[in-house]
Amino acid sequence: MKTTVIAAALSLLAVTNSHASIVTSPTSLNPGDQYRLVFVTSTKRNAYSNEPADYNSFVSTAANAVPELLSLGIDWFAMASTLHVSARANTGTDPSPPGDTGVPIYQLNDTKIADHYDDLWDASIDAPISVYETGLEILNTTDAWTGSDAFGQIFSARWLGTNNGTFDSMYGLAGNGINTNGWFSVTSNPQEYEKSLFGLSGVLTVPNSADFNGDNLVNGIDFLTWQENLGTVGPLATHANGDANGDDLVDAADLAVWELQYGSAPPLATIGAVPEPSTLALGMLALSIFRRREVRSRVAPYAVNLILALKKRSRCDGVFRSS
Repeated sequence: MKTTVIAAALSLLAVTNSHASIVTSPTSLNPGDQYRLVFVTSTKRNAYSNEPADYNSFVSTAANAVPELLSLGIDWFAMASTLHVSARANTGTDPSPPGDTGVPIYQLNDTKIADHYDDLWDASIDAPISVYETGLEILNTTDAWTGSDAFGQIFSARWLGTNNGTFDSMYGLAGNGINTNGWFSVTSNPQEYEKSLFGLSGVLTVPNSADFNGDNLVNGIDFLTWQENLGTVGPLATHANGDANGDDLVDAADLAVWELQYGSAPPLATIGAVPEPSTLALGMLALSIFRRREVRSRVAPYAVNLILALKKRSRCDGVFRSS
């Protein structure tokens, strides 16, 4: 009986740990900022193919098996070199011309691994790529096929699919236990070996969000944040201070985002807007805020206008009644 209970507990633990929390919109970025996501496939394959599309399909299948990644509706690319296509070309991360080219790259645990494409392909990254598509951490190390040198270029006679599998191919290392210098091109193995791949998303954009305190719910607390910082411009007009659309200004446009998203979780990157909340809910919230003595003096001109606008708009559906 005791053995059965332990086995059941271990089985439950395995199921629970098969999927971890995934961050698809980096918390350090603001609405309108662009970025890309990277992961290591938990599934493995050989390196026989010389077709980039085969490896892109492999990482896409891994990503699209995870609801959070599938919902992004984005393309995924393998960070791998074949005979005629380098890893940097296949992923659209060519850092030329010299200078800070491209967008930052983040893991699914909100960790940035590169500031831009030049940083990605300078043979060293800011942090090890150590997260599977499921969000689980790679505590030690795992191999990932690359067919590349340390700079994302085709490694001579060691690309993926070299001579139909007769030569070895290059691979890199992933996981918390790796050295981030030279991580992408470590050594080679026979192409029959089964290894992971690095998957890189297309370019994503942080969406407008009125969840100013990051509790994954747009509500009255976020309205108060907007109201207290209304009129703020420049560096102080951060997302945490009520700038929902990333234009460095806390104004009526940000209130419009809050109104649209009220009562819901903020949208994921590239996902459409949340349906508009009911007029009654908005009116009751504005009225409750307006009646609070400690807030009244600051809310007055804005809450009154909001309430009047809501009342006028709602006459058609009979939400408000004349006294």
